[in-house]
Amino acid sequence: MSKISIVITTFNAKKYITHCLNSVFDQTFQDFKILIIENASTDETAEIIKTNCKLQITNNKLKLIENEKNLGFCGGYNQGIREVIEGSEYILLLNQDIFLEKNYLEEIIKFLEMHLKVGVVMGKLYHWNFDKSKKTNIIDSVGIKMFKNRRVIEIGRGEEDRGQYNQTKEIFGVTCACAVFNSQALKKIGIKKTHSSTELCDNKIKNIEYFDEDFFAYKEDVDISLRLRLYGWDIFYLPQAKAYHDRTARGGKKLNDISAALNRKNKSTLINYLSYKNHLLMLVKNELLSNFVLHFPWIFFYELKKFVYLLFFEFSTFKALFKFFKQLPLILKKRKIIMSHRKINAKEMRKWIE
Repeated sequence: MSKISIVITTFNAKKYITHCLNSVFDQTFQDFKILIIENASTDETAEIIKTNCKLQITNNKLKLIENEKNLGFCGGYNQGIREVIEGSEYILLLNQDIFLEKNYLEEIIKFLEMHLKVGVVMGKLYHWNFDKSKKTNIIDSVGIKMFKNRRVIEIGRGEEDRGQYNQTKEIFGVTCACAVFNSQALKKIGIKKTHSSTELCDNKIKNIEYFDEDFFAYKEDVDISLRLRLYGWDIFYLPQAKAYHDRTARGGKKLNDISAALNRKNKSTLINYLSYKNHLLMLVKNELLSNFVLHFPWIFFYELKKFVYLLFFEFSTFKALFKFFKQLPLILKKRKIIMSHRKINAKEMRKWIE
């Protein structure tokens, strides 16, 4: 048993993993255990961990599980959560490209111990220019927010930190690169999945999704934030807990259409494919009907603009629609479960949509 379990999913992490783990071992709060899900890297990630963490592995402070194939962000973290959820009050999901300040865990746990209705909390993430060994005061994220058209952005992305985000604040959702979950909240929102059926989870069952594995990766943080909100859990940002993030898929800080289009050009074909598909899955799975009707003009115009852009500039992404329709039947089963167990109404959800 430990107060908090730290789950790290790695894939080709050899340049990051030593720095990431050192920042964990150096925490002022030490009642933790680490579980690393190694997602079939093609570099020396597993060997680096085994070599540099012999003592922690021997003392059961760190456990390494090596997968034979890449399960993605969602599958890897689900595997890790299932391993630790019964033995920890809290679970930190930590990306390989994160460096924690020494008091990150101490500040987060102190907050969670005083706020039992909080399902997940994140600290202030700064941009980490890893290749130049430079921590910056440029904000990476202080949470995510959703607009009426259902576009989601990282709050504060690209801004210089001038103290504008120094207040503890309830937010719509978290970036899951460095978020600490209440284990009880995860137990409530988990869904059992089989090839033929989906049903409300029983936590004695090991085949449980916390993150939706139909997403594989990208938009999964929005999806889980929506589910936590629908189930009545609070979500917070805590500025005194600080970390640094060398984000692979970096978005622009401007909100206009041109900026969004240029940002897509800077991302890989796979990221654009997954982001488009998973955004549609997220809407089908979590949208409340009355809010969808109320905000339909904004949603329709936003989706139309994306459709036209893809038609002329990114036609290859349209194959995501075929995958979306293939996954739709199972997503509708998940929606049925979520809607039958949600705790808040459409009006309460609207206060988190700007």
